[in-house]
Amino acid sequence: MLHDHEVTYSVIAEDKGGPFPGGILENYRIIAGALQHALNGLGLPTILAPSRSPDKAGKGARQSACFTASSSYELTCFGCKITGSSQKRQSKAFLQHGSIPLDLDCAKLFQALDTEGAVSPEEGGRMLERHIGWMNRWLPVPVTRDQAETRLIASFSDVLGVELQEDDVAPDEWRMAEMLVKEKYGNPQWNLKGIRAA
Repeated sequence: MLHDHEVTYSVIAEDKGGPFPGGILENYRIIAGALQHALNGLGLPTILAPSRSPDKAGKGARQSACFTASSSYELTCFGCKITGSSQKRQSKAFLQHGSIPLDLDCAKLFQALDTEGAVSPEEGGRMLERHIGWMNRWLPVPVTRDQAETRLIASFSDVLGVELQEDDVAPDEWRMAEMLVKEKYGNPQWNLKGIRAA
């Protein structure tokens, strides 16, 4: 329902090195260019949002759904936001993570986020549909996750002028992931109250 049928990406790089000259917005712009190249190549006409949308996202579920308002250098398709990104910067490096929905059930999304109960999930879903986009909403032939991933990899390589290499997750990375699931993300105590497991 939330981040369910989508493709996600992450870019970790030096803040001022290689294809990234530095600066939050400039790095967003460069990565957005690779995303746009991929989506346009799949047949989706996208537009780069120059700055945060002036429209109010609304209240409750409309405000909580991160795809209801475009930020700087996110992509829209037919007036609907189709990419979402977030950036973390630390120690002269940055991580940008984002998502692109393949398919979306807006009524279920609204129901999951609705805290007010003022409208039905179906009506709330129709409200979200005016702002949120997903790849297979407009493509005549639906794209699979594998097809979208292959296109994204090729686009990042082309646009950034880099050669990407597939790599395996190291054993210590798996151990850390398992620990994070146990102590944080899979632990109701941490999720509901911010408390670490004993």
